[in-house]
Amino acid sequence: MLETVAGMGKSVLLAQIADVLGLAIHSGLNPPNPKEKICLWDIPNTGNCRDLPADFLTGQSRIILAKRPNVHLPGLDRAEIYGAVLRLGSHDMAFSLDELAQIAGPKSAADLFAQTAGWPLLLGRRFAGKKTMVRFLQAEIAANLEPADLVRLSTALEAADDLALSMLEVLPDQIPQEIADQLKGAVQGEISKRSRTPKEAVRLAEAFEAENRLPDAIIAYQNAQRFDLALQALNRGHDDFFIHIYGSVAFDRVLSGFPQDLTQSSETLMLCHAMQALKRGHMTLARRLIADWLGPAANDPTLVFAPDTPFSLKFRAFRLVMLIYEDVQVTEALLKQIFGLLDEFSLDDHLARGSFHNAVLEFFARKRRFAETEDLARRARYHYQMAKVPLLVFYISLHQAMGRLTSGDAIAAMAHAQTALGELSSVPFESPSDQRLVTLLIACINYEGGKVEPLARFLNQEFDDFSTGEIWPNLIELALYYGSLALSQQYSTLSARSFLDRWRVTDWRNPGLAAMMDLREVVLLQNANRWQEAAERLGVMPHRITRAWALAQTAEFARLTDRDEVAAALLWLRLLAFEGPKRSGLVEKLAAISANPLLTARQRIGVEIWTAYCHRWQRNLSAARAGLLKTLETAARLGAVAPLTEEHPFLADLLNNTSITSFLDSSTSARQVLRKMRDAGTIKGPAGRSSGLTRQETRILQAICEGASNKFVAHAFGLSEATVKFHLGNVYAKLGCSGRKEAVRAAAALGLVT
Repeated sequence: MLETVAGMGKSVLLAQIADVLGLAIHSGLNPPNPKEKICLWDIPNTGNCRDLPADFLTGQSRIILAKRPNVHLPGLDRAEIYGAVLRLGSHDMAFSLDELAQIAGPKSAADLFAQTAGWPLLLGRRFAGKKTMVRFLQAEIAANLEPADLVRLSTALEAADDLALSMLEVLPDQIPQEIADQLKGAVQGEISKRSRTPKEAVRLAEAFEAENRLPDAIIAYQNAQRFDLALQALNRGHDDFFIHIYGSVAFDRVLSGFPQDLTQSSETLMLCHAMQALKRGHMTLARRLIADWLGPAANDPTLVFAPDTPFSLKFRAFRLVMLIYEDVQVTEALLKQIFGLLDEFSLDDHLARGSFHNAVLEFFARKRRFAETEDLARRARYHYQMAKVPLLVFYISLHQAMGRLTSGDAIAAMAHAQTALGELSSVPFESPSDQRLVTLLIACINYEGGKVEPLARFLNQEFDDFSTGEIWPNLIELALYYGSLALSQQYSTLSARSFLDRWRVTDWRNPGLAAMMDLREVVLLQNANRWQEAAERLGVMPHRITRAWALAQTAEFARLTDRDEVAAALLWLRLLAFEGPKRSGLVEKLAAISANPLLTARQRIGVEIWTAYCHRWQRNLSAARAGLLKTLETAARLGAVAPLTEEHPFLADLLNNTSITSFLDSSTSARQVLRKMRDAGTIKGPAGRSSGLTRQETRILQAICEGASNKFVAHAFGLSEATVKFHLGNVYAKLGCSGRKEAVRAAAALGLVT
């Protein structure tokens, strides 16, 4: 039996055999009458054949037949089981290099084989154009394939998988590159043609699903108007997780193919559209979609996860994932309710269990409980690996890297980020938004270690696409911190504040994120020596942490449990340290907040520097030197230069003291960190030193540049108005000014204000 696709030379070979044996070739759908010892039969590519006569099956007569793979010949399988059939396929009919060499010579044979891989039809196609070849391949090969073979061939061609192609018995072992694109076009054309016929579209869908090409299967069902089967297939593809398994492009195509009335009545499709909104960065749209479908209670986590909840398990599992994207401080009571969800998932539902741990680790990360976060990350990774979804495994490494960076360990963060890069490379589809996430993360880690260029490049080239895509609060916090810090140091405070304003116009407007941006802006103002304006902005924020609270409390600093309250308390302490480092009880307040378990390593580094600064002005140089040395050595061990960079208003003053710097020179790691900062230009002398102003005179000058009155300055710095006037007189004399206006202009020229 010669069983090949068109163009493999089976009819030619049969004619040659007939010529040698002097026999006629039988054609038609009925088998030849086995009167002759040898019969030749060329079966046409239409209709159904009748059974082979028993004589051919028992070996009493021989038959040489040629047929296409799609032609069914009853009795053939039985004959093959009994060993009565020699099957020659397309693999056997292709010319080998040696056979071509006998015909065309060794040199020409090599070129011919490279161009044709020995396909007989290609050896004679010199005058055929590309379009003609596509039409021929579709009509003579693709059109005659069963749906399973057609889809398998499509899969192998799309993946350029030579091994998969060689396993398709209908074709030769190799497909030359020159013809692969034309064959791909022929296969795509045939699939498109069959998709227009409902019955054939369903058969194609079944073949696609057998090849694990679920997006194509769903679209084929949709083409056949079998939306019920399409929805069932979407459920088999884990519905709202579909986007993580097959990618956003396939997800969007699939969702767009469902009719509107079905979308509005299906929980599966509603959740998928909500997930689509989340992945595009539209949190408000996701909230509106679920509220329209299930009512306002669907957006209240305390009701969704309550013991007597009316919501389905599927919705609650989705709502838990959705909390990742919302800046919600999950309470211990809510966490207890959420953990009850885990008991409802089956042990082998790895996607649900992995996503449960993924969501909960985000909540613990917001609470700065990094030990629990790491344990949850390991559990989530295990389940995602068991589910075989590499994109979700990538997200866990991304979370781990972010956690390490937030806690101040840049070296460990880079190790996790490199792991995430490797995992992203194994994702079977393009995901540019996720590539941007890891690019930003690595840029932030590099910035933490003193390398500015990668982050500056990202902010200039990719930030707009990043800020309008998928993102969650912990990542926003990272972007706000490093983006504003880099822009303020490399360009200006104005550019850094503009950067924050760009975030304000997105649809992430909720109280938590707005507070995060406001607090970050206060830091920028402080670093620009605009301390009065910073204090005014901080004073109007809607929380209980005020200047009066900070002045009145000490032990309470260690007991703060809200992330934003901790951040506000730190900013007030930073302001108090700058205004009056000699203030009684200030060192004790700093010690109390340093003991707060919510503090990240980065924040603790800042507190330690302020403490050293206070010790220096309280003339406790031994404590200042020891504290600063410990801080610098910690920063070196963690690879954390950025937190030191942010504290330049305090570090510059500390490093101007020769007793402190000579002490620091005894530590190799401290010297290395300081050298990195000097090379990056982030350590400068104390403001005003070049003009001969003292620290107190500089602070007072900066205050009046912000429009502060003598009375306000006196109150803020704990001085009398007479003392303020005395210092201002010295400022005017040293700058050669006759009054406030000239002093303000001189301060701007000297770079004392931004």
